[in-house]
Amino acid sequence: MSKINFSKKYYIYSTHKTSTQSLRLMFDSTCHIHRLCNAKYTKNEFINDLKKYVKNNNRKLKIITTLRIPSQRIISSYFQMRHTDEISSKNVKENETTIMKNNVDFLVNNVKNWIRNKKYPKESLYEMMDIFNFTFEDIEINKKKNYGFYKNNLMELYIIDFESVIGEKKLQYLENIFGSKFIDKQANKSNEKIYYNKYKKVKQIIGDEFKNLIDDDYIDLINLKKNLF
Repeated sequence: MSKINFSKKYYIYSTHKTSTQSLRLMFDSTCHIHRLCNAKYTKNEFINDLKKYVKNNNRKLKIITTLRIPSQRIISSYFQMRHTDEISSKNVKENETTIMKNNVDFLVNNVKNWIRNKKYPKESLYEMMDIFNFTFEDIEINKKKNYGFYKNNLMELYIIDFESVIGEKKLQYLENIFGSKFIDKQANKSNEKIYYNKYKKVKQIIGDEFKNLIDDDYIDLINLKKNLF
């Protein structure tokens, strides 16, 4: 995850486990973040880079974020953070991560406490609303192409649907929105992870136990996602 690349047209700014890595490859954006702190950005630094981008390129940066029902990604986020992120940011060896060292019972209890204490990553769209001072009412919904849109003097924000991004017609979906041809590329797939079997077992055991606890904090986001169609 990194800061804005001034030579690129797009910037992927989207929550954990919303196909950010695949989108980064498909859009040749080279850059993606989940939250400003991931790139060691402060709010002012981010805004200043957007101003530089507009000045250097005489165009606004196109930011892409993906909407996914929050409760559907939480357990996957836990595994990502306790494995891949521990390796990359804390220099933990692959077989010594929290996920690999502990059994399923431990992980189930750990995930449950993590969720109860709301330690999971927050939604990127809310952070952007704070940065740019806009609300859900300011987002335009394109029913024909099934995406949300917001713009100001520094950027254009495209709010796209997770299921459409991973579905069989994802290329057509993206081409309809952005007017460009894309090549299907995939990265960071859960079923290719070394911990996939543990993840499946934990997800099966926990099921929908925390669905309401999580999603009740994101009613407006979930309604926006539903309104895209």
